Amino acid sequence: MRKLQILYQDPFCFNKKRDDIKLELQNIELIHIPNLIKHAARSKNDLGKQILTALSKGEFLSTKLIVQLIEQELIKANSNVLMVDFPKSKNEILELNILLDRLNINLHKIWYLKLDNLNFLNLEKYDLIFKDGKQEVIDRVLKEQHIIKEVMHIWGSIAPVQTILVNPEIDTNINSKIIKEINQL
Repeated sequence: MRKLQILYQDPFCFNKKRDDIKLELQNIELIHIPNLIKHAARSKNDLGKQILTALSKGEFLSTKLIVQLIEQELIKANSNVLMVDFPKSKNEILELNILLDRLNINLHKIWYLKLDNLNFLNLEKYDLIFKDGKQEVIDRVLKEQHIIKEVMHIWGSIAPVQTILVNPEIDTNINSKIIKEINQL
């Protein structure tokens, strides 16, 4: 039976690029939803056309469409899978669970990289990224933490959840440590 792990992270916790993560994973496929959407939109198949139509209308993609994209990837994958930052709502969790059951894939573990303390974050280096500066950064992190907290509450009854407190200014090697643990599946 294949296994799925999910990685959630607070903003600024995981500083490796998606391609770097993919290179370090051993016998584990990476599912990154924004990437799936880009590839599907470029393809000319029915699912890609549905995505392009929704995006051209300025609509959010439905959970159904996203789960169909994930299903395609899970069917293609010949190994275990790491999915990043999805699902993030109760409905998405329910739909993903139905899919995993149907494909006989076991949800093995949920990882959550959580900022240890906002005071540790060197916010000055993000001032140029966010027009409103430090408060916008703090608000974004707090909003993301709230969403993930709700999702973790639901997942906790389904699969083991491991929260790792991260101080990105000190824990410069945390990314490699996490990937090493993920690879030990």
